[in-house]
Amino acid sequence: MDWADRTSTEIAERVPPTCIFPVGAIEQHGPHLPLATDLVIPERVARVVAERTGALLLPTLPFGARSRANSGGGERFPGGLAVEPEPLMAIVRGVAADAARAGVSRVVVLSWHYENAGFLWEACRRAADDVPGTTVLLVDSPGDLMPANLLGEDYPGGAFPGWVAEHAATIETSLMLHLAPELVRTDAIPSAAPPQPVIDPWHILPDRLARIPANGVFAAAHLASADYGRRLFEGLCDGLAAVVAQGPDAQGPDGQPRG
Repeated sequence: MDWADRTSTEIAERVPPTCIFPVGAIEQHGPHLPLATDLVIPERVARVVAERTGALLLPTLPFGARSRANSGGGERFPGGLAVEPEPLMAIVRGVAADAARAGVSRVVVLSWHYENAGFLWEACRRAADDVPGTTVLLVDSPGDLMPANLLGEDYPGGAFPGWVAEHAATIETSLMLHLAPELVRTDAIPSAAPPQPVIDPWHILPDRLARIPANGVFAAAHLASADYGRRLFEGLCDGLAAVVAQGPDAQGPDGQPRG
């Protein structure tokens, strides 16, 4: 169910207890993936999970935080459309709080874009304070919801390089081959792994953009497949649906609270 497709009267009469708010980003994803990769993935996951759980789906916020050199290539590449932290936080806070005032008791904020995480946390904290009694559940690292084997023995071509190095590589390429193959420039997928980028555990400003791979792909993408993407997508949807169904005190596989 889409929030925006309902009338004001229908919202006033009844809203489900949970809504899902996907937050995207527009940034480079190599020569083969669209700028909207970080928008398409959370939007599609959110739609499936909303349908499964009966949650209302809020319109996707297409713009996110600025890409960092070490995790998305930064401003070396044209086409990125970022918003400053203050308006990003204000939009997410305002939308989440308004959904709560309309009767929703829990707002799930879902993001795939790494750089969104810190700003969304602060926006969600403020929204929860704005409407006491409302739970705001932030999922800013949805890859952690995937079955472990997909990032372990079933990861194509060897060891999973980690999420920072996976930018525009096997996982995102596979997901897009499954979700939106018409948007993937298959003839432009790099045919081999790029030289290992220098990814320091710190950031220097201004960005040292010359140290980023020239094609904007941080790890191997040529082993990606639609079938692997389907399994990843199903794992993402299953994981998020389980969290939504269990409520704000959902537990992970280790028995510890999540959310």
